[in-house]
Amino acid sequence: MKMYCNAIEELDKAYVAGLVDADGCIQICRRTTNKRVRYALEVSVSNTDVRIINYLTNIVGGGVREDCRMHRKIICYSWVITAHAAMELLEQIKPYLQSKKDEAEVATIFQQRIGIQGKHKSVIEKEVDKILYDKCRALKRSRGIFAAPKEV
Repeated sequence: MKMYCNAIEELDKAYVAGLVDADGCIQICRRTTNKRVRYALEVSVSNTDVRIINYLTNIVGGGVREDCRMHRKIICYSWVITAHAAMELLEQIKPYLQSKKDEAEVATIFQQRIGIQGKHKSVIEKEVDKILYDKCRALKRSRGIFAAPKEV
């Protein structure tokens, strides 16, 4: 079976989970193109210390974005992993997550439904995606965190 996310050592799993809990985001993004709504799993960590972002890239994989926004004239970097690779990461770090364990569970269920390649979905399957998207957002609200929906 092909791995989409690097296998991580036990100590690194705990550290990565801490980074995701503290500086990370587990979300089901909603994307709208040509009046079609699609949902995608994304796990990200943002930090101003590029060494942390490089550590995540080396240990886990994924990609890096440099935020154009400047906060106090310091560049913020974002490490991102998506889709099946994000699900594999969450499965590895889930035992160590504290505040975002419920979000990881919902995100994992979401991605397992899609599978590796994705597929055309029925109306009912699309409604289930929306329910999981709403559940993930509700979990953020319950922790006092609410981000506007990410539209791409």
